Amino acid sequence: MSNFLNSILKMILIFSCSLFAWSGDFYISSSANSWPDLNASINSAWKFGGSGNDAASGSASKVLTLTCVAGANTPGQINPGTFYFRIIHKEGSAWHSWGGSGSDVAVTLNDPTATITHDASSGNWSTSGSKTFTATDGKTYKILFKANPSGSGANEDLSIYEFSGSTQSISSVSNPGNGLASSAYTVTTTLGGTPVAEERVYVRYSTDNWSSSSLVEGDPSSNSIDINIPSQSAGTTVKYYVFTGVTGISSANADKATILLDNNSGSNYSYYVESGVGAISGDSGFRMLSSPVSGQVLGSLLTNLWTQGMTGADMQGATSNVWTLNVSGQSWTALSDISGSGTSLSAGQGFLIYVFEDTDYDGTGGDLPVNINVSGSENSSDATYGSIGNGDWGLAGNPYLSTIDWDLISKTNISSTVYVWDDAASAYKSWNGSAGGLTNGLIAPYQGFWVQATGGTGSITISTSDKATTAGTLYRISDIQESGSITFDVSSSEFSDQTFISFQSEGESGLDNADAYKLFPLNHSDRLIAVSYADETGLDINNLPYDYGEDILIPFDIMQLQLDGDMYVTQEEEVTFSWDVSNLPDHISLKLIDQITNIETDMDLVSSLSFTTEPKGSFSTSYIGPVGTYPVVGEPRFSLLVSYSALTSGGNIKLLPGEFALHAAYPNPFNPSTTISFDLPETGKVSLNVFDLKGALVGTLLNENKVGGTYQYKWTPNRELASGMYLFELKMKNKTRHQKITYIK
Repeated sequence: MSNFLNSILKMILIFSCSLFAWSGDFYISSSANSWPDLNASINSAWKFGGSGNDAASGSASKVLTLTCVAGANTPGQINPGTFYFRIIHKEGSAWHSWGGSGSDVAVTLNDPTATITHDASSGNWSTSGSKTFTATDGKTYKILFKANPSGSGANEDLSIYEFSGSTQSISSVSNPGNGLASSAYTVTTTLGGTPVAEERVYVRYSTDNWSSSSLVEGDPSSNSIDINIPSQSAGTTVKYYVFTGVTGISSANADKATILLDNNSGSNYSYYVESGVGAISGDSGFRMLSSPVSGQVLGSLLTNLWTQGMTGADMQGATSNVWTLNVSGQSWTALSDISGSGTSLSAGQGFLIYVFEDTDYDGTGGDLPVNINVSGSENSSDATYGSIGNGDWGLAGNPYLSTIDWDLISKTNISSTVYVWDDAASAYKSWNGSAGGLTNGLIAPYQGFWVQATGGTGSITISTSDKATTAGTLYRISDIQESGSITFDVSSSEFSDQTFISFQSEGESGLDNADAYKLFPLNHSDRLIAVSYADETGLDINNLPYDYGEDILIPFDIMQLQLDGDMYVTQEEEVTFSWDVSNLPDHISLKLIDQITNIETDMDLVSSLSFTTEPKGSFSTSYIGPVGTYPVVGEPRFSLLVSYSALTSGGNIKLLPGEFALHAAYPNPFNPSTTISFDLPETGKVSLNVFDLKGALVGTLLNENKVGGTYQYKWTPNRELASGMYLFELKMKNKTRHQKITYIK
């Protein structure tokens, strides 16, 4: 045998010896069920972890519920008095047993440190060598057992907990958005009913990604309880989950106790700790801001910034540097009074301020960064900002001290695109639900943002449920039948810019509701811009159809602009142009056509190019209304050819799969993620879930109506998930398909 094959064989042997998997049932053999042997048919009520084969790599944590009644005659019931039992497990043709190692040994109830001995393989099925406890009529007992593949003679964890009745399951756990450094974080847990006296609710949390953890115990007197996670430092990500148990559980035995009663199906949550202040950094320039406290609060909010030209300002005898938007007139209103009796801000309203780098007007400058905050109670109810005329703009604002998610905000006759001014980049960042420079549509506290009405009088309603959170859940890649995007980056020696194309099922070849305009900056200066056009309108995000019957040709320009008075003048400049097609759907291809050199570039094969922009005229920086967009200047340098031919055959008829199928995941085994694909031959309700081998739901990737086609989902488990085997389950109508996967940490 070659050295290579010897090496492979050694690796296989090492791997197979180091991974032990319990693959059969664990059950009670006891005085209550006539001491069944290995060949008996065991009722599921005597099995740990429920019915079926329960497997886990390495150790196996199991729990069994028994009830004590006089004259017990039903599986899972035991009589009052001394209860004798052993734990049995059959592994293939071999078997394991646990008991008292030759003598009867009593177990102290409610002791998390109790143990049970893993006996040698011998047919000892009598009460001799059993574990015992005294059962009381009307009580419920939870036997918690942790089996390790450590061989005979070892002591394994065993705990038996006594309850005065049936315990309750967890119905819901709150995850109310990000927290504040100055406050505890309240987690509300709702139970399925009123708990028994011995039952407790625990929140287990970690601030270092589970390298360490802490517990907070709660004693519920009803079916709902609030438990506070102590305040944490700003910038911390806190992860937590909730489980029910008995009093006195510590961090040391929390892993085992997590499965004792109910652990909310293993759901994990997280939140980010906000500072509660807004950091104003950089240089002098415009900022779009908001307040988490409504009312006449501007004077308090802007204390650390220079204000002028208004009652209550640092200097009254100058031009005002704070404005609000007159929505009906689409014009700016310079404020005249920011004192406690002056202009009042409503929840969800934004405003504009010119920030001076010299915040105390001492002539030295360099005072930034500074923090802004405001006295008063944070807005705690929904905030509605509206009455925006069709086609008009509104300057809204985050009404809370927590980050909010634009995609969650309720919109009435409002474009799906939001715009935030980034003073550091001297440009707007936009987001349309699937693409853009405003990452995931997250809007920070104290941030103002533009919205535009479309299709009628527009309004938005921001609720506390729109607060962003990094909840521990399964994440999926974009549905390949519905969305995708491409990011374009341009850079010169001094400047850079980004622009985007998105693909959505509701997209159009011309202007549509998810397009984002390429807006003029709040303060004009030299810059480099990348812009695409639809109907001669400059766009930052050009939203296109996901599926289309013909090619689309998009004008695309890159211009170096120099400010000359109130005009932008195009300049010659060496530019690097690159693009990221990693989220481009497989059935869409892009070709870049240089209108000057006539060179065509396949953007799937090449990721960047360098060229020189050319002077081609100028345009005015002036515009009517609160915002302006970049115009077409001469002939755009490039055209983007978008082709959809890969998804169509014989015209616009899609090639549908011939049968319902769930394909093998790849990679498998995997770490950190695996991708699963499936075929739907028809339209219908479909679900894709992940289960552990005990049948517990680990997560839902999909549960909705889908059109016929081929789909692909990517599963990245939470880091807290244990190594082991799991099942993908695909369901549609009366059809079910499964695929086994193995997660290795």
